[in-house]
Amino acid sequence: MFTKEELDKMNFVADDWKSDEKNGSVATRPSGKHMPLSNDMKQVYLRQKMSEYFVDRFDKNYNAVEARCMINIETFKALLNGKRPVKRRVLAKFCIGMKATLEEADEMMALQGHHLEKDNYRMDYILTEALKDRIDIQKYYDWGEEFHFDPDKWN
Repeated sequence: MFTKEELDKMNFVADDWKSDEKNGSVATRPSGKHMPLSNDMKQVYLRQKMSEYFVDRFDKNYNAVEARCMINIETFKALLNGKRPVKRRVLAKFCIGMKATLEEADEMMALQGHHLEKDNYRMDYILTEALKDRIDIQKYYDWGEEFHFDPDKWN
């Protein structure tokens, strides 16, 4: 766990997530080939990963997703079906609720826009610490109040 004082002393490139800031980041195709993916294909692969975790970690139970991630059921269905783009904040809540490892979270975040960069982005730092500490979603909301961020703000 970190303190507000420690967080305030750190110099981040940005305090918040910006989904298009890292145009040059490279995600890999599931086959392992290192070719840049279009943003549309990244979203397809991200939805595929989220669907796999929905089956494996939530037993295909939408109520479990809502309870453990604080993501509305209809919103989650729209995310999986491609009717809504997967934004970084909702993906963070999904990672916390599914108790993702840092590697799992980093893979999904790379498909969303860029890898976890805890030294450059305040929100990446907070998410990394949340995953390391294995906190639940309510504690994440508590951190939001303590460290002045809104877990529900879509950007």
